[in-house]
Amino acid sequence: MKKNILIVEDEPNIRLGLERIIKSIDQEVAVFKTGYASEALEFLKNNIVHAFLLDIQLVDYSGIDLAEKIRMIDAYKFTPIVFITAIPTKEMMAFRKLHSYDYILKPFEEERVRDALEPVINVYEPPQNSESRKISLKSRGVMFSFKLDEIIYIEAMNKRVSVKTVNESAEFNKYSLGSISDRMDSRFVRCHRSYLVNRDYVEKIDKTGGFIYLKNTQGMIPIGRKFLDFLDEL
Repeated sequence: MKKNILIVEDEPNIRLGLERIIKSIDQEVAVFKTGYASEALEFLKNNIVHAFLLDIQLVDYSGIDLAEKIRMIDAYKFTPIVFITAIPTKEMMAFRKLHSYDYILKPFEEERVRDALEPVINVYEPPQNSESRKISLKSRGVMFSFKLDEIIYIEAMNKRVSVKTVNESAEFNKYSLGSISDRMDSRFVRCHRSYLVNRDYVEKIDKTGGFIYLKNTQGMIPIGRKFLDFLDEL
């Protein structure tokens, strides 16, 4: 499925630069651009958007206000928002308040923009019912889909992740655990900075030894000290 990205930025050169970088990541992405928050809201009435790039300082009103209005629309409560700003203090306020995915500081370098946008573009979770939910990850131009109820855990290694399911293991480059965990449902809990585990496959938790034992002889994974409190959810 083609992904639509909406850029709301009042500087034309920056809009064009962001579009060029997005297209270099994936030519199939449809990029829509405007410098006005009012036009962005009007666009949403008749179009579907899969990710937003919002400048915090716009011509008609602030990108923070725009993000608040976007979050009020049921279809966009969890859609990735990446803020663009030259004012770090305002950006950080927006980042915390609106649960935005990431932020880009002006003037920006292409590598920083790619780091922020590649996970947004390459992770796609289509709307589905809870029984058949899937997550799709892209590798070398090919999209691979995994049913959430078949994923045992996901492990992060540098800029790639390994997805362990009941039937297979697969690795994907240029992903972070954070970019994927935002797309998972409540069954998945962070137990380590490098691991996201499906609670349905947890057999036993050994907090003293620092391991989670998985069902059906699927082995064990480590527990991080910072995540011990989260294990009470399992």
